[in-house]
Amino acid sequence: MRLGPKNANAHNELGLVLQSREAYEQAIASFSQAIRHEPQWAAAYNNRGNAWSDKGHRQRAMRDFNQAIRIDPRYAVAYYNRGLNWRRQGALDRALHDFDQALRLDPELAAAYNNRGLIHEEKGEPDRAIADFDRAIGLDAQFARAYSNRGNAWRTKRNLDRAIADFDKAIALDPKHAIAHFTRGQIHEKLGERAKAVADYRRAVALDPGYPEPAEALKRLEGERVPAQQKPQRRDPSHMRRRS
Repeated sequence: MRLGPKNANAHNELGLVLQSREAYEQAIASFSQAIRHEPQWAAAYNNRGNAWSDKGHRQRAMRDFNQAIRIDPRYAVAYYNRGLNWRRQGALDRALHDFDQALRLDPELAAAYNNRGLIHEEKGEPDRAIADFDRAIGLDAQFARAYSNRGNAWRTKRNLDRAIADFDKAIALDPKHAIAHFTRGQIHEKLGERAKAVADYRRAVALDPGYPEPAEALKRLEGERVPAQQKPQRRDPSHMRRRS
């Protein structure tokens, strides 16, 4: 009786559960056990790479994504996750190459279009960014972050009406999206719509008390004393990965 694959699958599934609970050390140990039972299982390397990345160990994550791709050169999700890892290290061209490859292998990977759009935006290419966000939304009409990101690109192009429409949609899909509330508030303020700006800033502060920018904007507009906020964690609007 061959037990290897069965044990590998059990360890892999346990690893995914542990990772969802942010128990990264235990998740990594479970994925490692899956790999021990099934050394040529690309998905287990990919999943362990995600856990390493969540834990902040970018180089270890990169080694696992590389191994997943060596085992299965047509594994689109591994290219996508490696692209995320490159982007978080500021290697935008390498990230772009991996997102391109992921989309060649899986043209319906909405998250890859979204993240490729973010890179185009960072490179000062809002039109290309909008085209990618359009594709992401076309594939997943419930993709709140893609609407928010497209709103930012429209804002860059100074098309504020379209920007607000996208932030409205993002917030309708994800009412707890603090960054979308804050950014929409900034646009309302720029348009002279003070009451709407204040409402959005207040909502952003309520949703994320550790996010200082809306608190400062609210203080400036209302002259209210806002309690000191803790240093915010870095936010990544592209935190969306597909696992196997």
